Amino acid sequence: MIASAAGASVGSSIVGYGANKGGVNGLGLTLEQSLAEENIRVNVLCPGNIATPLKLRIIDQQV
Repeated sequence: MIASAAGASVGSSIVGYGANKGGVNGLGLTLEQSLAEENIRVNVLCPGNIATPLKLRIIDQQV
């Protein structure tokens, strides 16, 4: 699963994005606990800021 640091700790300037990524992170944590007895591993990647055109545009609008 791919979430985001915005949903795990630092929040987001876009409410829907932060809520969505927080939900993905929570789902991963719940699945991890539920599936551990079956030896199924669940990983959630939470990358930080990546310089994409969208991210750079959002940063420019905030400054």
